Amino acid sequence: MGKTFTQVKNFLGDIFYMSPELDVQSAAEHIRGNISFKGANVWILACAIVTASLGLNVNSTAVIIGAMLISPLMGPIIGMGLATSTVDLQLMKTSLGNLGVMVVISIIFSSLFFVISPLDMSHPSELLARTNPTIYDVMIALVGGAAGALETSRKQKGTVISGVAIATALMPPLCTVGYGLSNLNLRITAGAFYLFFINCVFVALATFLVFKALNIPKVKHLDASLQKRASTWATIFIIVLIVPSVLSAVQVVRENNFNTKAEKYVNSIKKNLENSVIYDYSTNTSVKPYRITLYMAGTKLSDTDKEVLFHEAEQEYNIGRHQIQFEMALTYTNAGDFEKQVYSDLNTSLKQLQDELAAYKAQVLPYSQINAEVKALFPQFTSMSLARGQEKIFAIVSSGEELEAEYLENLKKWLEIRLDSENVEIIQTVR
Repeated sequence: MGKTFTQVKNFLGDIFYMSPELDVQSAAEHIRGNISFKGANVWILACAIVTASLGLNVNSTAVIIGAMLISPLMGPIIGMGLATSTVDLQLMKTSLGNLGVMVVISIIFSSLFFVISPLDMSHPSELLARTNPTIYDVMIALVGGAAGALETSRKQKGTVISGVAIATALMPPLCTVGYGLSNLNLRITAGAFYLFFINCVFVALATFLVFKALNIPKVKHLDASLQKRASTWATIFIIVLIVPSVLSAVQVVRENNFNTKAEKYVNSIKKNLENSVIYDYSTNTSVKPYRITLYMAGTKLSDTDKEVLFHEAEQEYNIGRHQIQFEMALTYTNAGDFEKQVYSDLNTSLKQLQDELAAYKAQVLPYSQINAEVKALFPQFTSMSLARGQEKIFAIVSSGEELEAEYLENLKKWLEIRLDSENVEIIQTVR
Protein backbone atom coordinates (compact mmCIF):
# COMPACT_ATOMS: atom_id res chain seq x y z
CA MET A 1 0.00 0.00 0.00
CA GLY A 2 2.78 2.39 0.96
CA LYS A 3 4.67 1.64 -2.23
CA THR A 4 1.57 2.30 -4.35
CA PHE A 5 0.97 5.61 -2.59
CA THR A 6 4.58 6.64 -3.23
CA GLN A 7 4.30 5.74 -6.90
CA VAL A 8 1.08 7.74 -7.30
CA LYS A 9 2.66 10.67 -5.45
CA ASN A 10 5.74 10.60 -7.67
CA PHE A 11 3.58 10.29 -10.78
CA LEU A 12 1.46 13.29 -9.83
CA GLY A 13 4.58 15.20 -8.80
CA ASP A 14 6.09 14.68 -12.25
CA ILE A 15 2.91 15.97 -13.86
CA PHE A 16 2.43 19.09 -11.74
CA TYR A 17 6.09 19.99 -11.13
CA MET A 18 6.89 23.03 -13.25
CA SER A 19 10.01 24.65 -11.80
CA PRO A 20 12.24 23.67 -14.79
CA GLU A 21 9.81 25.49 -17.11
CA LEU A 22 9.84 28.75 -15.14
CA ASP A 23 12.14 31.73 -15.31
CA VAL A 24 11.07 34.01 -12.48
CA GLN A 25 13.75 36.64 -13.07
CA SER A 26 12.97 37.17 -16.74
CA ALA A 27 9.25 37.14 -15.92
CA ALA A 28 9.65 40.06 -13.55
CA GLU A 29 11.72 41.97 -16.12
CA HIS A 30 9.17 41.22 -18.84
CA ILE A 31 6.30 42.54 -16.69
CA ARG A 32 8.21 45.72 -15.80
CA GLY A 33 8.80 46.36 -19.48
CA ASN A 34 5.09 46.04 -20.34
CA ILE A 35 3.65 48.52 -17.85
CA SER A 36 5.03 51.67 -19.45
CA PHE A 37 2.69 54.07 -21.22
CA LYS A 38 4.80 55.73 -23.87
CA GLY A 39 5.92 55.21 -27.42
CA ALA A 40 4.23 52.28 -29.15
CA ASN A 41 1.91 51.53 -26.24
CA VAL A 42 0.23 54.95 -26.67
CA TRP A 43 -0.60 54.21 -30.30
CA ILE A 44 -1.62 50.64 -29.53
CA LEU A 45 -4.04 51.93 -26.89
CA ALA A 46 -5.48 54.39 -29.42
CA CYS A 47 -6.00 51.57 -31.92
CA ALA A 48 -7.63 49.41 -29.23
CA ILE A 49 -10.02 52.25 -28.24
CA VAL A 50 -11.14 52.84 -31.84
CA THR A 51 -11.41 49.11 -32.57
CA ALA A 52 -13.47 48.36 -29.44
CA SER A 53 -15.73 51.38 -29.99
CA LEU A 54 -16.33 50.40 -33.61
CA GLY A 55 -17.01 46.81 -32.59
CA LEU A 56 -19.58 47.91 -30.03
CA ASN A 57 -21.07 50.43 -32.47
CA VAL A 58 -21.59 47.88 -35.27
CA ASN A 59 -22.32 45.06 -32.81
CA SER A 60 -19.47 42.88 -34.11
CA THR A 61 -18.08 40.18 -31.81
CA ALA A 62 -15.05 39.60 -34.05
CA VAL A 63 -14.01 43.27 -33.95
CA ILE A 64 -14.44 43.40 -30.16
CA ILE A 65 -12.22 40.33 -29.78
CA GLY A 66 -9.60 42.08 -31.89
CA ALA A 67 -9.69 45.06 -29.52
CA MET A 68 -9.18 42.74 -26.55
CA LEU A 69 -6.11 41.22 -28.16
CA ILE A 70 -4.34 44.51 -28.96
CA SER A 71 -5.21 46.34 -25.74
CA PRO A 72 -2.17 47.10 -23.51
CA LEU A 73 -4.29 47.40 -20.33
CA MET A 74 -3.30 43.98 -19.02
CA GLY A 75 0.33 45.05 -18.49
CA PRO A 76 -0.18 47.49 -15.58
CA ILE A 77 -2.71 45.17 -13.91
CA ILE A 78 -0.27 42.25 -13.84
CA GLY A 79 2.36 44.77 -12.73
CA MET A 80 0.25 45.61 -9.66
CA GLY A 81 0.11 41.92 -8.73
CA LEU A 82 3.88 41.58 -9.11
CA ALA A 83 4.53 44.79 -7.16
CA THR A 84 2.39 43.57 -4.26
CA SER A 85 4.03 40.15 -4.07
CA THR A 86 7.56 41.59 -4.28
CA VAL A 87 6.86 44.66 -2.08
CA ASP A 88 8.07 46.95 -4.88
CA LEU A 89 6.71 50.40 -4.05
CA GLN A 90 8.05 52.09 -7.17
CA LEU A 91 6.58 49.43 -9.46
CA MET A 92 3.23 49.82 -7.69
CA LYS A 93 3.23 53.59 -8.23
CA THR A 94 4.14 53.21 -11.88
CA SER A 95 1.54 50.48 -12.52
CA LEU A 96 -1.27 52.37 -10.81
CA GLY A 97 -0.35 55.64 -12.50
CA ASN A 98 -0.15 54.16 -15.99
CA LEU A 99 -3.35 52.18 -15.54
CA GLY A 100 -5.15 55.31 -14.33
CA VAL A 101 -3.97 57.33 -17.33
CA MET A 102 -4.98 54.55 -19.74
CA VAL A 103 -8.43 54.27 -18.17
CA VAL A 104 -9.09 58.02 -18.29
CA ILE A 105 -7.91 58.30 -21.91
CA SER A 106 -9.98 55.28 -22.94
CA ILE A 107 -13.15 56.68 -21.38
CA ILE A 108 -12.67 60.21 -22.78
CA PHE A 109 -11.93 59.17 -26.34
CA SER A 110 -14.57 56.44 -26.49
CA SER A 111 -17.11 59.01 -25.24
CA LEU A 112 -16.07 61.37 -28.04
CA PHE A 113 -16.32 58.53 -30.55
CA PHE A 114 -19.93 57.77 -29.62
CA VAL A 115 -20.82 61.47 -29.60
CA ILE A 116 -19.69 61.95 -33.22
CA SER A 117 -20.49 58.46 -34.54
CA PRO A 118 -23.26 58.55 -37.17
CA LEU A 119 -23.96 54.83 -36.85
CA ASP A 120 -27.25 53.64 -35.38
CA MET A 121 -27.31 51.64 -32.11
CA SER A 122 -30.69 49.99 -32.58
CA HIS A 123 -29.57 46.51 -31.43
CA PRO A 124 -26.54 46.97 -29.13
CA SER A 125 -26.46 43.43 -27.72
CA GLU A 126 -22.65 43.38 -27.49
CA LEU A 127 -22.69 46.69 -25.63
CA LEU A 128 -25.42 45.66 -23.19
CA ALA A 129 -23.55 42.42 -22.47
CA ARG A 130 -20.83 44.57 -20.82
CA THR A 131 -23.19 46.21 -18.31
CA ASN A 132 -24.30 43.33 -16.11
CA PRO A 133 -21.47 41.43 -14.35
CA THR A 134 -22.21 37.88 -13.20
CA ILE A 135 -20.44 35.33 -11.02
CA TYR A 136 -18.94 33.91 -14.21
CA ASP A 137 -17.09 37.18 -14.83
CA VAL A 138 -15.55 36.91 -11.35
CA MET A 139 -14.44 33.31 -11.93
CA ILE A 140 -13.09 34.06 -15.41
CA ALA A 141 -11.07 37.03 -14.15
CA LEU A 142 -9.64 35.01 -11.26
CA VAL A 143 -8.73 31.95 -13.33
CA GLY A 144 -7.60 34.06 -16.29
CA GLY A 145 -5.34 36.17 -14.08
CA ALA A 146 -3.72 33.04 -12.65
CA ALA A 147 -3.18 31.61 -16.15
CA GLY A 148 -1.67 34.91 -17.31
CA ALA A 149 0.76 35.02 -14.37
CA LEU A 150 1.88 31.44 -15.01
CA GLU A 151 2.30 32.10 -18.73
CA THR A 152 4.40 35.19 -18.03
CA SER A 153 6.65 33.13 -15.78
CA ARG A 154 7.35 30.41 -18.35
CA LYS A 155 10.58 30.28 -20.32
CA GLN A 156 8.81 29.44 -23.55
CA LYS A 157 5.80 31.67 -24.09
CA GLY A 158 2.66 30.35 -25.78
CA THR A 159 -0.75 31.76 -26.64
CA VAL A 160 -2.13 31.84 -23.10
CA ILE A 161 -1.83 35.63 -22.76
CA SER A 162 -3.97 36.09 -25.88
CA GLY A 163 -6.60 33.79 -24.41
CA VAL A 164 -6.53 35.67 -21.11
CA ALA A 165 -6.95 38.99 -22.94
CA ILE A 166 -10.04 37.65 -24.71
CA ALA A 167 -11.56 36.00 -21.65
CA THR A 168 -11.06 38.89 -19.23
CA ALA A 169 -12.51 41.81 -21.15
CA LEU A 170 -10.94 45.16 -20.24
CA MET A 171 -11.18 47.53 -23.19
CA PRO A 172 -14.83 46.79 -24.22
CA PRO A 173 -16.24 47.66 -20.75
CA LEU A 174 -14.27 50.93 -20.72
CA CYS A 175 -15.61 51.88 -24.15
CA THR A 176 -19.09 50.95 -22.92
CA VAL A 177 -18.53 53.42 -20.08
CA GLY A 178 -17.77 55.99 -22.78
CA TYR A 179 -21.02 55.14 -24.54
CA GLY A 180 -22.96 55.50 -21.29
CA LEU A 181 -21.40 58.90 -20.59
CA SER A 182 -22.02 60.14 -24.12
CA ASN A 183 -25.70 59.24 -23.76
CA LEU A 184 -25.95 60.34 -20.10
CA ASN A 185 -27.03 56.79 -19.19
CA LEU A 186 -25.98 56.19 -15.59
CA ARG A 187 -27.08 52.55 -15.54
CA ILE A 188 -24.89 51.56 -18.49
CA THR A 189 -21.98 53.65 -17.20
CA ALA A 190 -22.07 52.17 -13.70
CA GLY A 191 -22.62 48.58 -14.89
CA ALA A 192 -19.79 48.67 -17.42
CA PHE A 193 -17.32 50.28 -15.00
CA TYR A 194 -18.28 47.72 -12.35
CA LEU A 195 -17.41 44.93 -14.79
CA PHE A 196 -14.07 46.58 -15.59
CA PHE A 197 -13.37 47.01 -11.86
CA ILE A 198 -14.13 43.34 -11.15
CA ASN A 199 -11.85 42.17 -13.95
CA CYS A 200 -8.98 44.44 -12.80
CA VAL A 201 -9.25 43.48 -9.14
CA PHE A 202 -9.48 39.74 -9.64
CA VAL A 203 -6.76 39.58 -12.31
CA ALA A 204 -4.43 41.52 -9.99
CA LEU A 205 -5.42 39.32 -7.03
CA ALA A 206 -4.79 36.11 -8.98
CA THR A 207 -1.44 37.45 -10.19
CA PHE A 208 -0.44 38.28 -6.62
CA LEU A 209 -1.37 34.79 -5.37
CA VAL A 210 0.50 33.02 -8.18
CA PHE A 211 3.68 35.06 -7.76
CA LYS A 212 3.47 34.56 -4.02
CA ALA A 213 3.22 30.80 -4.55
CA LEU A 214 6.20 30.90 -6.94
CA ASN A 215 8.27 32.63 -4.23
CA ILE A 216 9.41 35.52 -6.40
CA PRO A 217 11.96 37.31 -4.20
CA LYS A 218 11.01 40.62 -2.64
CA VAL A 219 12.73 43.83 -3.65
CA LYS A 220 15.46 44.78 -1.18
CA HIS A 221 15.75 48.46 -0.25
CA LEU A 222 19.01 49.84 1.12
CA ASP A 223 17.14 52.20 3.42
CA ALA A 224 15.48 50.29 6.31
CA SER A 225 12.77 52.95 6.70
CA LEU A 226 11.98 52.73 2.99
CA GLN A 227 11.78 48.94 3.27
CA LYS A 228 9.33 49.26 6.14
CA ARG A 229 7.24 51.83 4.29
CA ALA A 230 7.13 49.63 1.18
CA SER A 231 5.97 46.67 3.26
CA THR A 232 3.28 48.82 4.87
CA TRP A 233 1.98 50.05 1.53
CA ALA A 234 2.06 46.51 0.11
CA THR A 235 -0.02 45.30 3.06
CA ILE A 236 -2.48 48.15 2.61
CA PHE A 237 -2.81 47.40 -1.09
CA ILE A 238 -3.39 43.71 -0.40
CA ILE A 239 -6.21 44.64 1.97
CA VAL A 240 -7.62 47.12 -0.54
CA LEU A 241 -7.37 44.43 -3.21
CA ILE A 242 -8.92 41.60 -1.22
CA VAL A 243 -11.76 43.47 0.51
CA PRO A 244 -13.37 44.79 -2.73
CA SER A 245 -12.78 41.36 -4.28
CA VAL A 246 -14.73 39.64 -1.52
CA LEU A 247 -17.48 42.28 -1.46
CA SER A 248 -17.83 42.22 -5.26
CA ALA A 249 -17.90 38.42 -5.33
CA VAL A 250 -20.55 38.29 -2.59
CA GLN A 251 -22.65 40.91 -4.37
CA VAL A 252 -22.43 39.13 -7.72
CA VAL A 253 -23.24 35.75 -6.14
CA ARG A 254 -26.33 37.21 -4.42
CA GLU A 255 -27.57 38.75 -7.65
CA ASN A 256 -26.92 35.54 -9.58
CA ASN A 257 -28.71 33.44 -6.95
CA PHE A 258 -31.72 35.75 -6.91
CA ASN A 259 -32.00 35.71 -10.71
CA THR A 260 -31.79 31.91 -10.69
CA LYS A 261 -34.47 31.60 -8.01
CA ALA A 262 -36.68 34.09 -9.84
CA GLU A 263 -36.46 32.09 -13.06
CA LYS A 264 -37.34 28.83 -11.27
CA TYR A 265 -40.20 30.52 -9.44
CA VAL A 266 -41.73 31.92 -12.63
CA ASN A 267 -41.46 28.57 -14.42
CA SER A 268 -43.11 26.88 -11.43
CA ILE A 269 -46.12 29.17 -11.04
CA LYS A 270 -46.82 29.24 -14.77
CA LYS A 271 -48.13 25.69 -14.41
CA ASN A 272 -50.50 26.68 -11.58
CA LEU A 273 -52.25 29.58 -13.33
CA GLU A 274 -55.55 28.71 -14.98
CA ASN A 275 -57.05 31.98 -16.21
CA SER A 276 -53.93 34.12 -16.35
CA VAL A 277 -50.68 34.04 -18.30
CA ILE A 278 -47.19 35.25 -17.34
CA TYR A 279 -45.78 36.36 -20.67
CA ASP A 280 -42.60 37.93 -19.27
CA TYR A 281 -40.81 38.91 -16.08
CA SER A 282 -37.91 41.09 -14.96
CA THR A 283 -35.68 41.35 -11.91
CA ASN A 284 -34.25 44.48 -10.31
CA THR A 285 -31.09 43.93 -8.26
CA SER A 286 -30.22 47.61 -8.01
CA VAL A 287 -32.61 48.04 -5.07
CA LYS A 288 -32.74 46.40 -1.65
CA PRO A 289 -34.42 44.05 -1.25
CA TYR A 290 -34.26 42.69 -4.79
CA ARG A 291 -37.52 42.83 -6.77
CA ILE A 292 -39.20 40.64 -9.36
CA THR A 293 -41.94 42.01 -11.62
CA LEU A 294 -44.40 39.60 -13.27
CA TYR A 295 -45.99 40.84 -16.51
CA MET A 296 -49.36 39.16 -16.84
CA ALA A 297 -52.40 38.89 -19.08
CA GLY A 298 -55.75 37.30 -18.41
CA THR A 299 -58.17 37.39 -15.52
CA LYS A 300 -57.14 39.83 -12.83
CA LEU A 301 -55.65 37.98 -9.88
CA SER A 302 -57.74 37.92 -6.74
CA ASP A 303 -56.24 38.39 -3.29
CA THR A 304 -56.58 34.64 -2.76
CA ASP A 305 -54.69 33.87 -5.99
CA LYS A 306 -51.91 36.28 -5.02
CA GLU A 307 -51.69 34.71 -1.58
CA VAL A 308 -51.07 31.31 -3.17
CA LEU A 309 -48.26 32.75 -5.31
CA PHE A 310 -46.77 34.59 -2.33
CA HIS A 311 -46.83 31.43 -0.23
CA GLU A 312 -44.96 29.40 -2.87
CA ALA A 313 -42.37 32.17 -3.28
CA GLU A 314 -41.71 32.32 0.45
CA GLN A 315 -41.75 28.60 1.16
CA GLU A 316 -39.99 27.21 -1.90
CA TYR A 317 -37.69 30.00 -3.08
CA ASN A 318 -37.17 32.28 -0.08
CA ILE A 319 -38.58 35.27 -1.98
CA GLY A 320 -40.65 37.61 0.20
CA ARG A 321 -44.07 38.85 -0.86
CA HIS A 322 -42.82 42.44 -0.69
CA GLN A 323 -40.32 41.53 -3.43
CA ILE A 324 -43.02 40.55 -5.96
CA GLN A 325 -44.90 43.01 -8.14
CA PHE A 326 -47.66 42.31 -10.67
CA GLU A 327 -48.15 44.22 -13.92
CA MET A 328 -51.42 43.38 -15.70
CA ALA A 329 -50.97 44.41 -19.32
CA LEU A 330 -54.24 42.85 -20.50
CA THR A 331 -57.30 41.72 -18.53
CA TYR A 332 -60.35 39.81 -19.75
CA THR A 333 -63.34 38.08 -18.19
CA ASN A 334 -63.73 35.18 -20.60
CA ALA A 335 -61.80 33.31 -23.23
CA GLY A 336 -63.71 35.00 -26.06
CA ASP A 337 -62.54 38.45 -25.04
CA PHE A 338 -59.00 37.19 -24.78
CA GLU A 339 -59.08 35.62 -28.25
CA LYS A 340 -60.50 38.83 -29.76
CA GLN A 341 -57.74 40.87 -28.16
CA VAL A 342 -55.06 38.43 -29.36
CA TYR A 343 -56.40 38.51 -32.93
CA SER A 344 -56.57 42.30 -32.81
CA ASP A 345 -52.97 42.53 -31.63
CA LEU A 346 -51.85 40.05 -34.30
CA ASN A 347 -53.62 42.02 -37.04
CA THR A 348 -52.02 45.24 -35.81
CA SER A 349 -48.57 43.62 -35.82
CA LEU A 350 -49.18 42.12 -39.27
CA LYS A 351 -50.23 45.52 -40.65
CA GLN A 352 -47.05 47.09 -39.24
CA LEU A 353 -44.90 44.38 -40.83
CA GLN A 354 -46.65 44.80 -44.18
CA ASP A 355 -46.08 48.58 -44.06
CA GLU A 356 -42.41 48.06 -43.21
CA LEU A 357 -42.03 45.54 -46.06
CA ALA A 358 -43.68 47.93 -48.50
CA ALA A 359 -41.39 50.74 -47.40
CA TYR A 360 -38.36 48.49 -47.85
CA LYS A 361 -39.47 47.38 -51.30
CA ALA A 362 -39.93 51.02 -52.26
CA GLN A 363 -36.26 51.63 -51.51
CA VAL A 364 -35.03 48.68 -53.59
CA LEU A 365 -34.51 49.51 -57.25
CA PRO A 366 -35.75 46.75 -59.64
CA TYR A 367 -32.52 46.93 -61.63
CA SER A 368 -32.76 43.67 -63.62
CA GLN A 369 -36.33 44.27 -64.81
CA ILE A 370 -35.76 47.91 -65.75
CA ASN A 371 -32.50 47.10 -67.53
CA ALA A 372 -34.32 44.57 -69.72
CA GLU A 373 -37.11 47.07 -70.46
CA VAL A 374 -34.62 49.82 -71.34
CA LYS A 375 -32.83 47.57 -73.83
CA ALA A 376 -36.17 46.84 -75.51
CA LEU A 377 -37.51 50.42 -75.55
CA PHE A 378 -34.20 52.26 -76.07
CA PRO A 379 -31.93 50.00 -78.15
CA GLN A 380 -29.35 52.80 -78.60
CA PHE A 381 -28.14 52.21 -75.05
CA THR A 382 -25.71 49.33 -74.61
CA SER A 383 -25.96 49.16 -70.80
CA MET A 384 -27.51 50.92 -67.83
CA SER A 385 -27.06 50.95 -64.06
CA LEU A 386 -29.13 52.56 -61.29
CA ALA A 387 -28.02 54.11 -57.99
CA ARG A 388 -30.13 55.73 -55.27
CA GLY A 389 -28.65 58.91 -53.81
CA GLN A 390 -29.84 60.87 -50.82
CA GLU A 391 -32.32 62.90 -52.87
CA LYS A 392 -32.08 61.56 -56.45
CA ILE A 393 -32.00 58.34 -58.44
CA PHE A 394 -29.09 58.28 -60.88
CA ALA A 395 -29.32 56.33 -64.14
CA ILE A 396 -25.90 55.77 -65.73
CA VAL A 397 -26.33 54.75 -69.38
CA SER A 398 -23.76 53.83 -72.01
CA SER A 399 -24.06 54.17 -75.79
CA GLY A 400 -21.83 53.93 -78.81
CA GLU A 401 -22.23 57.62 -79.67
CA GLU A 402 -23.37 60.91 -78.15
CA LEU A 403 -27.20 60.98 -78.16
CA GLU A 404 -29.42 64.03 -78.50
CA ALA A 405 -30.79 65.76 -75.41
CA GLU A 406 -34.37 65.05 -76.49
CA TYR A 407 -33.67 61.32 -76.54
CA LEU A 408 -32.21 61.46 -73.03
CA GLU A 409 -35.19 63.53 -71.85
CA ASN A 410 -37.59 60.84 -73.09
CA LEU A 411 -35.64 58.22 -71.14
CA LYS A 412 -35.72 60.46 -68.07
CA LYS A 413 -39.52 60.89 -68.24
CA TRP A 414 -40.04 57.17 -68.72
CA LEU A 415 -37.84 56.31 -65.72
CA GLU A 416 -39.63 58.86 -63.52
CA ILE A 417 -42.94 57.14 -64.29
CA ARG A 418 -41.48 53.64 -64.00
CA LEU A 419 -39.70 54.34 -60.68
CA ASP A 420 -42.46 56.58 -59.31
CA SER A 421 -39.95 59.34 -58.64
CA GLU A 422 -39.68 62.97 -59.75
CA ASN A 423 -35.94 63.15 -59.13
CA VAL A 424 -34.21 61.04 -61.77
CA GLU A 425 -30.95 62.24 -63.31
CA ILE A 426 -29.45 60.72 -66.47
CA ILE A 427 -25.67 60.40 -66.76
CA GLN A 428 -24.48 59.36 -70.26
CA THR A 429 -21.15 57.73 -71.06
CA VAL A 430 -19.91 57.10 -74.59
CA ARG A 431 -17.85 54.02 -75.36
